[in-house]
Amino acid sequence: MTLSRPRLLVVILIVAFGGAHAFNLKTLLHRRLARRVGPMSSSKELHDETPADQPSAVLDRGRPQGEGCPDRELHQSAAPLATGRPDRSSLPESGLQAAVLPQSTAAVQDDRHDDGDPFVAQPALQYIARHPVGSGSYGTVWKGVRKHRTAGTLGFAKLVQDDVAIKFQSHSNASNREASIMAYLRDQNDIHPNVVKVLDVLIGAEGPAIVMESLDGGCLTDRLEQSTGMAESAARSIWLPVLSGLAFLHRHHIYHGDLNPNNIVFNAYGTPKVVDFGLSTHSPCGLVSGPCTVPYEAPEAGFDVPLYKGDNADIWSAGAMLFYMVFGEHAFPPVKHYDAWKELVRTMALRFPCHRRHVSNDLTTLLTTLLALDPSARPALVSIFRSTWARCT
Repeated sequence: MTLSRPRLLVVILIVAFGGAHAFNLKTLLHRRLARRVGPMSSSKELHDETPADQPSAVLDRGRPQGEGCPDRELHQSAAPLATGRPDRSSLPESGLQAAVLPQSTAAVQDDRHDDGDPFVAQPALQYIARHPVGSGSYGTVWKGVRKHRTAGTLGFAKLVQDDVAIKFQSHSNASNREASIMAYLRDQNDIHPNVVKVLDVLIGAEGPAIVMESLDGGCLTDRLEQSTGMAESAARSIWLPVLSGLAFLHRHHIYHGDLNPNNIVFNAYGTPKVVDFGLSTHSPCGLVSGPCTVPYEAPEAGFDVPLYKGDNADIWSAGAMLFYMVFGEHAFPPVKHYDAWKELVRTMALRFPCHRRHVSNDLTTLLTTLLALDPSARPALVSIFRSTWARCT
């Protein structure tokens, strides 16, 4: 059908008026959202408010104040809230409000209501600690959730809630060092599937709080306690991925310093992950100091040694762990006194248990090199992956 010129002009005017009206309505709505909510962060997140009856601590992630932010410093907000000590049976209703290390894109926004408007700015990110799941000399790990909103159509937000693990620590040189290492791992682009994923690092009046992915598959110790030794194929399927995670850490000059079955934790899909960096060191020169967990401490490590090579010590610990995985007993069983055990490790030759006669020669050859007394005699990680035992299928 052909329209006459007058009718065609009327149609054009109607379409133009309707489009302009829709554009103006959308523009006004966005202006209202911008005035009430504030600009969205580059991570495109809006955020939820904690229910008033929730007895859990809330951690609000913010933006560092000021121009410069040292690598090892976490900046506290002007009016911080106490986190509660890790050993309390429950966390206080008040939480930790803090800024994160550099390269963060989230911002804490004003969460105050006015005149009942539904478009109210919320904190940029919330972490809610639910209940403790484990503790040690360097802190307590709580099960928690990460709550945030993702941007939707026309600025409306969708609530997202993820399970997380939150490690609370008191202020100390060790906890601050671990917080610095975890923040470094958080900011890396090449996240490794066999190293625990770090989501955030915050700090409050009583110490750091490290937010990590939730791992619900239990630790390697749980699996080993139920057996007298794993089959070589089963041990290989766990140990080699752990070694791959260790290689990733070493490429970033991070030396774990406490590799043992307690610090290998599985996710829901059975993927092993290296966790707990309480004794770790970031050392570009490769030299570290300090003890490890007996009986996984390398002969050259310990309280009586000022400096030693972190990669060689980690490889010895990995070998001691593999020995325990396969044989169900330690290569150098712990004794009552540390000094006596250390003397044992430094003088006694490695022996293999007789009850596992079916263990392959390839494995015993590898273990002999991994647990060599001389650090320089141990194989490099790349050589381990090329070994006959590692390439078995």
